[in-house]
Parts: sequence; C-alpha cells; structure tokens
Amino acid sequence: MVAAAKLAQSILEQAATPILVLDREGCIVQANASAGQLAGESVLLRSFDDIFELRCSAEKDLTFAEILATTQTSGNIAGVQAIAGMTNGRTVPVIVNAGLLTGPDSGILGCIVTFYDISEVKRTEEALRESEERYKALFDSIQDSFSVGEVIVDAAGTPINWRYLDVNPAFERTFGTPRSEVIGRTHRELFPDESSYYWVRALGQVALSGQPAHLDHYASDRGRHYQAIVYQLEPGRFAAILSDVTERMHAVAELQRMDRIVKLAQKAGQSGVWEWDLATDAMTWSEEHFLLFGLESTASPTLQVWLSLIHEDDQGRVRTRLQELIRDSRTEFTAEFRRITRTGVRWFEVRAQVISSEGRAEKVVGITTDITQRKRLERDLLDSNHDLERFAYVASHDLQEPLRNITAFCQLLERQNRGRLEAESEQFLDIIVGGSRRMSTLISDLLQYSRVASDTSAPAPVDLNRVLETSLDNLKVQIEKSQARIIAEPLPTLSGIESLLVRVFQNLISNAIKYRSQARTPVVQVSAQRVNAEWLFSVVDNGIGFDKEYVKDIFTIFKRLHGAQEYSGAGIGLSIVKRVVERHGGRVFVETEIGQGSTFYFTLPANTTSADDPGPGARTV
Repeated sequence: MVAAAKLAQSILEQAATPILVLDREGCIVQANASAGQLAGESVLLRSFDDIFELRCSAEKDLTFAEILATTQTSGNIAGVQAIAGMTNGRTVPVIVNAGLLTGPDSGILGCIVTFYDISEVKRTEEALRESEERYKALFDSIQDSFSVGEVIVDAAGTPINWRYLDVNPAFERTFGTPRSEVIGRTHRELFPDESSYYWVRALGQVALSGQPAHLDHYASDRGRHYQAIVYQLEPGRFAAILSDVTERMHAVAELQRMDRIVKLAQKAGQSGVWEWDLATDAMTWSEEHFLLFGLESTASPTLQVWLSLIHEDDQGRVRTRLQELIRDSRTEFTAEFRRITRTGVRWFEVRAQVISSEGRAEKVVGITTDITQRKRLERDLLDSNHDLERFAYVASHDLQEPLRNITAFCQLLERQNRGRLEAESEQFLDIIVGGSRRMSTLISDLLQYSRVASDTSAPAPVDLNRVLETSLDNLKVQIEKSQARIIAEPLPTLSGIESLLVRVFQNLISNAIKYRSQARTPVVQVSAQRVNAEWLFSVVDNGIGFDKEYVKDIFTIFKRLHGAQEYSGAGIGLSIVKRVVERHGGRVFVETEIGQGSTFYFTLPANTTSADDPGPGARTV
C-alpha cells in the first residue's frame, strides 16, 4: 500500500497537466506543481472556488458543487472547455476533466480535477480563422472569376467533367448564376455548350498531373475570348482564375489595325515618325522613317545621325529650333530642310512636340514628311500666279486705251451730230458710251483685284483709325451726296498692309451707302471687339438687305444680286474684301434681313507682342 501511494504521488508530481485532489467540501488537499504554476500561487488547503473561476459560457460557471454533482451522477466530466480565471487576474483557456473519489466502502471522499491548457490550440485556431478570413476576403475581392473544382473521371481515368466546390462573386457576375446554384453541380450541367469539352480536358489534365497551365481559348459559341490560370490543389482538385479578355483582345486588334493604318498612311504620305529620348539622346525611328532616308532599319539612330542627314546649310537652323523648343517649353514646332540624294535635292518637313513630366521635358516625338513634290507644285503655282497676275495687269492696262478712244470718239460724234441724228441712232450712241464706261470700270476693278495678290508690301503695325479716315476721305463725295451718317468706334492697331486694309473698309462702307433704303437716311456703324486671339470687326447698315440664301455667294467674284440698271458696279468689291481679309489670316461673313439692313463681319489676328486696345469712345462722321 505504501509503495502504491508513493508511486501515485510520484506520478502526480511529474505530470505536466495540472491535477488537483479535492475533498467533499471543495478544499484542495493535494495538487502537483503544474497546478500551482497554472494558478500562479500555492493552492494546497485552499478552496477550489476561491482560486479558480471556470466560465464555460456567457451564462454558466462551473463550480465545485456542479463538478461534484455531475461526477456523482455521470461518474466523470470529460472534455469541457472553459476559461479559467485566477485570483491574480490571469485567464487561461482549458479543458476540464473530473472524476469521483470513493473510499473502500464506496463512500464519497471527493473528486480529482485536471486542467489541460489549450492556449496554444486557441492561438492556432485564431490564426487559422484569420487566415481563412483573409483567404475569403481575397477570394471574394478577386475581380476575375475564381473557382475550385473536383474532377470526375471515367473508368479509364479520363476527365469527363468536374464538380464545383466553390466560386467567388466575380464568377457569379461573369456567368450570371448565383453561387448557391453553382456549388455541387457539374460544369457540363451548368454550361452544356461546345466549349465545355475544351475546358474539361484542359482543367482535368492540370488536376490529375499537377502541372500548372496558362490557357487561351476563344469560345465561338459565346463569341468571347477567355484566358485562364489553372493549378492543382491536391490530386483530382484544381483552382482556376478565369478572365474574360474579349474587350482587351478587341482593343489589341484595334491597336494593330490602327498601327497598320498608320504605316499605310506613312507610306502613302511619304512620312516617318520618330521619338527622341532627351536623357539618353537615343532616337527611335519607324520603319518608314528609315526608308525615307534610305537607311537600313538595323542602324542605331541618334540626334547627331539625324542632323548629319540634313543639308549643311539647314543643319544649324533645325538644331536651333529644336533647342528653342526644349528650352522655352514650347509645345511644338515645324521646320523645313533639304537633303542631297543621288537623285538630287529633296525637301522634308518635320513637325515635333515635346512630352513633359512635372514641368520637365523628357521626350520629343515627331513626324518627318517628304515634301519635295509639294515644293515643286508650290513653285510652279507661284510662277503660274505671277504670270497670270502679270497678264491680268497688262491686259487690263492695255484694254483701257482702246476703250477710252471708243468712248471719246462716240462722245465727239454725239456732240457734232446732236439734233441731226435719228432718235434711234442717238440711243445706239448712248448704249455704246455706257457700255464702254462699264467696261472701263470692270477693268479697273480687275486691276484692283489682281493687285491684292501682287502687292509685296511687308506687314507692319497699322492704326485702323487712320485706315478708316482714309477710306472715308475716298468716299467723301458719295457720303455727302447720300447724306449718310457714319458712326465709328475707336479701332485697334494691328499688323497688316495699310493700302489693302483701306480697300476693305472703303468697299464695305461704299456698299452700305449704295444699297441704302430710300425711306430713311443711311446710317453705317463701324466697330470692333476683341474675341480671344482675334479682333472681330462689324460694318452695320440700315439699308435694303438681301435674301439669306445668298450669304455664301455674295463674296464670289462677279456675283451680282441686282441688275446693272438698278445699281452700278461689277460685283468685284466684296471679292476684294474677302481676298484681303484672308491674306491677313482672317475670315469674312455676313448677316442680313430683307428691308432691315446687313451686318458685314470680318476678323483679323490680334497682336501677340504688344497692346492693341483702342480704348473707349465713339465718333460720328
């Protein structure tokens, strides 16, 4: 008996699990060292309930009385999880086991209670729970369809289908089927289309072989393009990330199509594109750019190589323009240069644009175009225009002399034979004289029209108030005869050719007076206002106006809206206005109302280097 008691005591002391022996009153009469370590203090001869507070749930505590009662009824307590709270405030998750102690006469002596510290188990469970939550969050947040499946094989071990074990929300969105209706069902049951056979074979092979795969498949029956990454989870099971790349493939195809179009456009337009990296000085040329300069595409172009291909007289100018482009942070530039080839001199035009990041120039991209043919056409056109203008001037000048002779002799004949000629003959003379005068006016107008293009004067700052005064002096007789009122607001000073701008104001004001209403005094208002990068001028009259269907034709040369018997003129005045305004980089248009008058508008570019504000005020002439 003594030996058995010593053995029991030895086992009790060496056990790593806390063991307590309680009497019928709940007093701890025996305990091993592990029990003291768990409690953090000596527990012998102390009340169990004073040292340990066992919380099994939010509503229930496990006291000594309940332990004793349960062991009396059931014989033991096994595997009850509880949180053991000690007097020092420490809490430990434990598993509680208890057994009844009886004497030789089966009388109840007390009970034995053991605790199993499951702190590490709980930490592992918490880590596993957090890991599962992270996996679930990742699983649900993946924008591509994610699925887990288990392969179904036939008797020969060949994949014939698979069963879905899980899918993410993106899968539900992509295929329009709720997760609850997917899990547990087979792929071919959900998708009985033709492409299912491809996916069953491909994913089944990954699940069985363990070899990951990147799949690319066009489902013709769906008209969709898919890419998938598949890997084995365990033999017979796989995970797959499926991406619908239809729009991406369409975008790639569109980019390829546009690339072909750009190449065709470069070839057709004899152009080539390039990019210059300012950090490395390296240039990237398109294949067409190499062909444009007759170089092999294996060459490594740099800025120096490109400049060396330019005519030596043009190199410095192009280099300077590029340096100004980068230094002044300008957005783009254009330059023309020559290159001597085996077939002669060829002309090129380069257009470039700076690409900046955070205000710092990083790259220059550009396009170079062979403009040799255009230069030849421009030269031929310039020569042709010069010849035509010279011909028009000479022809008009030489025609004036015979017309003057015809008019003079007809008038002499009329004076010498006045009263002796028949009425019909006198009428014929009047027709000849009138026609000659109109012909002379037409030739004079043609001379004015041709001089617009032939005038080689350089643009200079022009005070348009002075221009208007000159125009009004030229129209003094017409203004006084019609008793017209001219109301003019201050006008700006702009760059232009003064003699030509005089013709603009003179012709517009003359027209306004000529086509006046007989029912009221003619009033002409001249004004200008700044609109963004240009000045908008208006000449407003209260004349007869004209039908709006002619607003586009009114500036066409020789276009007349009235007969020669009603109003004089050859129909060239407004054509001269249009030609002068366009030569100055502007445009001209009109608004009109029959019986209410017309407003002729024209624009001129605003000054970019000096102020052109005319200031307030208006004057009446």
